[in-house]
Amino acid sequence: MSNQSPALVESNTADREETKGDDRPPIEAMNPASKLVYVVLEREGPLSTSELAEQTRLKPDTVRRRAARLNGVGHVRSRPNLRNPSENVHELRTSETRGGCNG
Repeated sequence: MSNQSPALVESNTADREETKGDDRPPIEAMNPASKLVYVVLEREGPLSTSELAEQTRLKPDTVRRRAARLNGVGHVRSRPNLRNPSENVHELRTSETRGGCNG
């Protein structure tokens, strides 16, 4: 038997139903820096780590950590920056780039 209250169990079930077919956590549940990185990528398109740091006014290390977190949960795709091998280029994942060979 579960130790969770009925209201909590019902809430967890509703959360799972809302994300059916998309098991990524909602961006609204992410921390503010992650949300900021996501929104800037949504608005501007693919950006390098340094460009994201400039646009968000976050430190490059913070951008790297937040982009890695967003990448880990499937919201962002990061790839090497061919112009500067010491950083990545980050972009939002579309339904075509989630998982599989592109992920």
